Amino acid sequence: MKKINDNSIVVISDTHDSWENIGKLCRILKKMNTKVLIHCGDVCAPITLKYILDNYKGKIYLIKGNVDGDIYLMDKIVQEYKSRVYFFHEDIGEFTLHGRKIAIQHYPKLAYGLACTGEYSAVFYGHTHIRSMQYIKAKNRKVLLANPGNMCNIKDNPSFGIYNPRTNKIEIIDL
Repeated sequence: MKKINDNSIVVISDTHDSWENIGKLCRILKKMNTKVLIHCGDVCAPITLKYILDNYKGKIYLIKGNVDGDIYLMDKIVQEYKSRVYFFHEDIGEFTLHGRKIAIQHYPKLAYGLACTGEYSAVFYGHTHIRSMQYIKAKNRKVLLANPGNMCNIKDNPSFGIYNPRTNKIEIIDL
């Protein structure tokens, strides 16, 4: 099992109700003892969000995707876990973790625009189901722009990212 430092953050996207892969990931994350998960959208069904929250005990930062279902019910589920889940309905989720200002967005073009502002250390996104990672030079800063791929085995093999805020790097790992 891969060893990670205590500040590492797991980044996923596009779970699309893939409970088998979500369960496998949650078992891996438990062994890795991760404390923070970022989800870049497209959980899909509200019951899948509950499944993730029941099987992952760390904090979760989540942005709404284009195929996320009943947002009212998702909000009700979030309220049950409000001490450890942050659900962004807007076009941008932004927060600071371990001294790094981070933005999440579901769509790649909007994520690219956020990276180009130079306001963030890292911007994570999903939607394409294809893993990618690059640095954008903006305002004398190197901004990480990354898509961890997908958890649903569409267009690419299931994968997730491990972001190290100390180095501002992400490693994308096959599930």
